[in-house]
Amino acid sequence: MENENRTTFSHFIQDLIYKHENGKGRTIHLEKLCKVSSIEKRRLSDLFSVLCSLNVCTKICNQCFRWNSMANIKPAINNIAISLEERSRILTIGELFDANGSPPIGDLSIKLIEVFIFFGETEMNLPVIARLLSPKPEKTKQVLRRVYLAAYFLEQFNILSHGSGRGVYLFSLDCNEIMIKALEEMSQTKELTTSLLPLLNRIDAQYLNSIKKARKEMMNEYLHRPIPMKEPFHNYKMRRFDMIETS
Repeated sequence: MENENRTTFSHFIQDLIYKHENGKGRTIHLEKLCKVSSIEKRRLSDLFSVLCSLNVCTKICNQCFRWNSMANIKPAINNIAISLEERSRILTIGELFDANGSPPIGDLSIKLIEVFIFFGETEMNLPVIARLLSPKPEKTKQVLRRVYLAAYFLEQFNILSHGSGRGVYLFSLDCNEIMIKALEEMSQTKELTTSLLPLLNRIDAQYLNSIKKARKEMMNEYLHRPIPMKEPFHNYKMRRFDMIETS
């Protein structure tokens, strides 16, 4: 996306948000919006894919969307974190972040958010994230192009912002707060695994730091992997840090 076109599209997005936040519940017709805005339909489709993934909009028919609220973003991210913690207990890191199937840009935006939350990072390099999302290294460049697009959209919604270097982005929300809230929410569900119960009495900075340390080590191993890693994070954490859980 060229700089001039990117600026024009960014202004369009901000105008769209302002208009519909002051008229929530309105139905948006993609074809009509394309005609009145002169924005390519492909770009609009990508935009609404991300908006729907964050529950800002709801798709109500093939080309129609209902505007909900920008206030839905934070609850949506909290739900993303809960799902992420649950899946991390049974999936390998490759399975958890696999984006080689060229998912819709909304799904890829969620993957991008998940990477920041899972590793508890406030600043990350997009090329590194693309490698995490690419179990097949030969697909990394293809994934990276789409990761930049996902980051662009998340920047429009104040979820990400530019960092100090090229390709570096900052996560605007508090990862610790999100992780703690996810574990607290999990503790109130019937689906909570018994092995997690002992941990719920010690969700503090020390515990979160131990999780981050384990996950960063796992990330480094994965990025420099000679062979695919076939171990869920939960098992890795137990093995490397003797964090044995008992029911």
